[in-house]
Amino acid sequence: MFTGTQRPEILYKYLDEEGGIGLLTYRQHWLRCPLQFDDQQDCQADRMVGFDLDEIRCVEREELVSFLTGPPTPLDRDSEMAQVMQQLRDRPGGWTREQAYEAADECSELNKQQIMAMLDQIPGQLRDFLRSVRVLSLTDLPNNARMWRDYAADGSGICIGFRYVPDIDNIIRCAKPVDYFDAPPPIATPREWARHNLGLETIPLDNRAGQTLYLKNRERYEYEQEWRIVTKSILLPDADHEGLLRVPAEDREFAEIILGPNIAYEDAIKAGQSAARLRECATVRTATWQADGTVLISK
Repeated sequence: MFTGTQRPEILYKYLDEEGGIGLLTYRQHWLRCPLQFDDQQDCQADRMVGFDLDEIRCVEREELVSFLTGPPTPLDRDSEMAQVMQQLRDRPGGWTREQAYEAADECSELNKQQIMAMLDQIPGQLRDFLRSVRVLSLTDLPNNARMWRDYAADGSGICIGFRYVPDIDNIIRCAKPVDYFDAPPPIATPREWARHNLGLETIPLDNRAGQTLYLKNRERYEYEQEWRIVTKSILLPDADHEGLLRVPAEDREFAEIILGPNIAYEDAIKAGQSAARLRECATVRTATWQADGTVLISK
């Protein structure tokens, strides 16, 4: 299992010939909206809500009884439900556990409707969050044959390596490793959903969505050893109509320019011309297919 924690010296981006030459020409990182991901499963918010209504109701019943009969518990003051909970807890004479269970059972059907209404809203809220986020996907593997085929136009594209430069404000420093799971974990546990519904705590959906949506992926993609840079942009003033967020890249960020094994001669010439100004800081290399299907990068 890929468990990268130490950021590699160089992180790579596979591109087709047009994208690679464009990046070299304009010196920009291009961060995409997740709704443009090739694999739409990567941004299906519904799959991460992770709730079971009956389980949440059972947990909520116990949480309510504990709240009414236990020591004082802080409430989420921004929740309307918190006011109701405060009034319940302040009932003259207090609550026995038997009385608390009776009250919880009486509220069960009402709570069910509240839970269903809340959970119905979550996928839409997460999809709205998706629209406000931009992601740059990188890897520490420049010789991955499958990625050359899938992301670099079957080897006719370019792989560009970026280095972290400490004395400039470049986004490579923000790269974080992706964790791989058979099924990405849900955004919250049933107990957290129950407490959220009762006003006992608030689930930070934006933060949880960012962690679950963008820093976790399915095990079948583990071969990519991916690192991601995630940013949330307000109104995206620098984004074009396709949703790209363009972040300038300084020349010193470019470490390697690797021409694909199937790159056309004219594209290789264009790439070389675009990279001419980078030759003092970047090494131009070539990739070749090997008989066993692997990729060899020239020294």
